[in-house]
Amino acid sequence: MPRTLFLSILFLLFFVPNASATEFRLWFYLPTNLLVDANVDRGIELLHRAANAGYTGVLLTDSKFCRWGQLPDRYESNVKRFRDECRRLNLECFVAVCPVGYSNDLLNLDPNLAEGLPVIDAPFVVKDGQLVPEQPTTPILKNGGFEEHRNNNPVGWGFVDAPGATSFIDPDVKTEGSVSLRMQESGDNPPPNWRAMQAINVEPFRYYHISVMVKTKDFPTADTRIAVLTADGRSLNLHMPRLKPTDDWRRIDITFNSLEYKTVNLYFGTWGAKRGKIWWNDAKVEPAGFVNVLRRDGTPFTVKSEDGTTVFTEVRDFGKIVDPQLGNDPYLGCYTAWHEPPVVRIPSEKTNSANSWNCFGPTSPSTRVRITTSRIRGRILLTSFSSCSVGMFATWPDIRSSTAMLCGKIVSSLTTGPRHRITRFVSAATGSFSLKPRSRPSILKDS
Repeated sequence: MPRTLFLSILFLLFFVPNASATEFRLWFYLPTNLLVDANVDRGIELLHRAANAGYTGVLLTDSKFCRWGQLPDRYESNVKRFRDECRRLNLECFVAVCPVGYSNDLLNLDPNLAEGLPVIDAPFVVKDGQLVPEQPTTPILKNGGFEEHRNNNPVGWGFVDAPGATSFIDPDVKTEGSVSLRMQESGDNPPPNWRAMQAINVEPFRYYHISVMVKTKDFPTADTRIAVLTADGRSLNLHMPRLKPTDDWRRIDITFNSLEYKTVNLYFGTWGAKRGKIWWNDAKVEPAGFVNVLRRDGTPFTVKSEDGTTVFTEVRDFGKIVDPQLGNDPYLGCYTAWHEPPVVRIPSEKTNSANSWNCFGPTSPSTRVRITTSRIRGRILLTSFSSCSVGMFATWPDIRSSTAMLCGKIVSSLTTGPRHRITRFVSAATGSFSLKPRSRPSILKDS
């Protein structure tokens, strides 16, 4: 023991560098809102405390750095006052300017710069003077109300966990129809998961909307999921709804892109539940239409007749296709997975006397048009500045930017053509764009 201690002391003497010869740079992190005068005062007070304690710099972040051109002159004055105090105290000022984890402040400049996934040959029809998704002749999801059942097993579903022990058809609690599916704690040897799964047929590179009603009672909601999984183990969406332990019926909406798949497995359920009850009812899967459609040069948009011989023109043949709630709910830069689809109208002179179906020319009621476009995945997929991951999909693609203020990396749109196939869930763009503020951020520079 003494010999071991002696060797340890020798190691420290010979291998630990001389602290006095090492230059230490000690920063502190300050997230703030410099538009508020009182925040500037508190920040300057903190600068003095830090300087007296031996700190050498501050890492400053303010969401309004991304909105410089939208702010009053007072904001620039406040930033300059803070920066001048850093210089006076000889503190380095490092500024965070590219929030690619929580990117709403960056994307408020143009919500259409969000990353997108391609939708190819999606059929639409003209109905009541509007361009709407063509509904399938038979439901994509079978028996979504659990009306057909045998021995607590809903017909058409691949499985429910422990029917009659954990999963029950409940005629007493429902939101539509005559029954719902209830999952609850069971007696001895309970299953680790409470799930219902159905394999559904989809078309490749189509955009789908999943909707289901959910109710809870004394239920731990931490690992409740709506998941869309493929046979080879990929997840096209993994949504964990924010539920209350006890809550009345509420509708949950998510979307997913089928990518190259023709069959996917849809799961409703909870993993690792131990107590309480959860009900599912009125589940549907349908085309998602133009919700969160992206419009910019990198996301081409084409409307053709079903046989591909006619290309229709926006504004002339149909109204401008834009989603006013894209990245604007509840304010610019914030995205919702689902909301009321935008209305795309057909000019009156292009609509027949019945005010329905496609009348871009001599047509019949069976005429369809097909849409080729690109859109986002419901929760915006953006990489985190620190972990460069999007949920369970990790990627770190490069992007070229025309502004020096973007000191990080961000996922942008997928540029695709009708024959393009993607092999990863997110992809990088190779184009460039500018997010440079419309004012003078030079006062932040350490010079």
